[in-house]
Amino acid sequence: MPTPEPIAVIGLACRFPGAATPDEFWRLLRRGEPAPTPVPASRWQWAAVADEFPPGVPARALTRGHFVEGLEGFDPGFFGMADGEARRLDPQQRLVLEVAWEALESACLRPTELGGSFTGVILGVGHVDHAAKVLADRAGCDGRIGLLAYECIVANRLSHALDLKGPSYAVNAACASSTHAIHAACQSLRAGECDLMLSGGVNVKLLPDETVSCTFAHWASPTGECRSFDARGDGFVCGEGCGVVVLKRLADALRDGDPVWGVLRDTVLGHNGTTSTFSWPSGNAQRDLLRRLLARNGLAPADVDALEAHGTAGAMSDRIEASAFADVLGAGRDAAAPLQVGCLKPLVGHLEAASGVAGLAKMLLALRHESLPRIAGLEALNPAIRPHPGVRFLADDEAWPRRAGRVRRAVVSNFSFGGANGLLLVEEAPAAAQPPARGAPPAHAVRVLPLHARSDGGLAALHERLLDHLDARGAELDDDEVHTLAVHRAPLRRRAVWIARGTADLGAALRDAAFARTTDLSPAALGAERVLALAPATFGMGSAGELARLVAGPLGGALWAEWIAARGAAPTPDALADDASRRRLVGGFWVHALARLGLRPHALLAAEDAAPDAPCAPPVLALPSAAAMPAWSGQAGRPALVIGALPVASLARGDAPALGVDAGAFEDGPDGDLAIAQLLARLHAAGCDIAWQRISQGAKRPVPAAPFDRRPLWFTPAPRRTATRAVADS
Repeated sequence: MPTPEPIAVIGLACRFPGAATPDEFWRLLRRGEPAPTPVPASRWQWAAVADEFPPGVPARALTRGHFVEGLEGFDPGFFGMADGEARRLDPQQRLVLEVAWEALESACLRPTELGGSFTGVILGVGHVDHAAKVLADRAGCDGRIGLLAYECIVANRLSHALDLKGPSYAVNAACASSTHAIHAACQSLRAGECDLMLSGGVNVKLLPDETVSCTFAHWASPTGECRSFDARGDGFVCGEGCGVVVLKRLADALRDGDPVWGVLRDTVLGHNGTTSTFSWPSGNAQRDLLRRLLARNGLAPADVDALEAHGTAGAMSDRIEASAFADVLGAGRDAAAPLQVGCLKPLVGHLEAASGVAGLAKMLLALRHESLPRIAGLEALNPAIRPHPGVRFLADDEAWPRRAGRVRRAVVSNFSFGGANGLLLVEEAPAAAQPPARGAPPAHAVRVLPLHARSDGGLAALHERLLDHLDARGAELDDDEVHTLAVHRAPLRRRAVWIARGTADLGAALRDAAFARTTDLSPAALGAERVLALAPATFGMGSAGELARLVAGPLGGALWAEWIAARGAAPTPDALADDASRRRLVGGFWVHALARLGLRPHALLAAEDAAPDAPCAPPVLALPSAAAMPAWSGQAGRPALVIGALPVASLARGDAPALGVDAGAFEDGPDGDLAIAQLLARLHAAGCDIAWQRISQGAKRPVPAAPFDRRPLWFTPAPRRTATRAVADS
């Protein structure tokens, strides 16, 4: 049978209990310390509702669990929502919006530029507790609450928010939902239905009913602790979370230089068929699926290094699962190289519809960090599990290093109480996915780091994330990370810029919070053409020496070379020596350089005989007097980008910030790149979207995503109204 086309995971984001980012998730996996918490008041308070249920429910199973911290907060403005709409929105939809945005940024994609693209969204969604809460609010019933009762709206909401035109639906296969969703997303890519997919799963526990049912079925742990494959295992603990991956055909990802976290070599699905008990797992069905996965890909059991097990911590379900993977993946293995088995449920609980993508996230991080995390709390193996020489349950972390000539490979196993089974075959990224080595810019070269956020709080949080990123790694931002933050981030309305010579000085500037400037830009201001004026020092170039320093650095030199190429001829020494000619040349240079960076001026302010030497120059406006300048309102009454050698005071208007470089900026220093960078920083902060890719070169690298400025927004049903009845007199 033909080998399935490999699918690259180019982006990953998650929100799991105790971990809000992949980096935090990895640190949680390495600590290996389960930390269940009391049920948040926003979910339920067991003492207040216990009397509504039959007696005999173990209280510990309903008073502790693994919950997503801060789920009550949301940043509605980030997604263009009013508070009222956001408050009634299913928290699963809110969670998916945020995590999907972060996943796209980790893929070095600008979410704002995907609008209209045939990008698909397929998500695993298991239940809609929020709909039950809202539908019970009879007093607040309106025409929108019906949208909450369907799992598909979780995916559809994301497609709507980002204007994505590809397939958009939810998959409900209970605990195997996200694995089935990822399988469908891969198949859609292979079929050419779209070129980019967002997939994964989400699970939020808002009501106790399902957990109560699980305690009566003896699935949920009465002690409130999940001990997968351990002798003390007595069931799982409820958990919440969301994971989203960005998927692309591997050949396309390699062509586009995307960051490849890992490769989905194959995905296979199946069902138990008829079993003695409907909700009981089938070892034979799991064996058949594992054998099918190996056969489809021409693999022997020993070609699989590791398995992320489902591991619900039930004594018999763990035995059935272990027997199945030991029989297939443990067969014929050298005892010195056994199948290494892990399971994350003891750390984050049973994430149900998000459990499969959580296992995938764990294995992608394990590949990246070359280490397999242990099963938290594993002390003594469940005695019902028959030991196998070809299988090792990870009681300690194990190294998983890259080895020449061998592909590191793992299987993620996921099944559900409805009988649905799924497997993901995950491989390390090919060597071709690693960015080629390139010469680093000179150590003294200027680095410009522009940042964007929706709000002051978001900007401050992004700054803190970057500092945490540096501290965790113990090194400064490298040039690829600076490039990614400059080029592959959406141009949001709150902005900051850091400028420094060299990455070490840039790191110091970040720690000092010494950014160039920020400007709060309303959506109207971002969409309008603003009046921007360049100060005279920018154009003056009082001497040939100043001009020489302007073009001496890597940045100024490259822009000058492009200007000369566009002009068709280099200026003569006589032209450079003559003051008037030199000013026209430099004026032409700035017009061309700004246009190259995406900033085409609408008009120049200069005398007709002193117009800058610029091909395709914009119209030249007659030089107005200083007195008349404040009343000038641009061409046809519209604000416009205007540049000219005028005194700053003459350009001082509320909608015409005076921009430029300081007098004498090109008189000192080894080159003029710092002055150029300062000008671009001011333009960026004033709302101009600089085409940073024109002056920044580097590989795509996952770096901290733009955070959200969350506020408490949570739905609380109104008190139930008491029905009144008219009783007729007898």
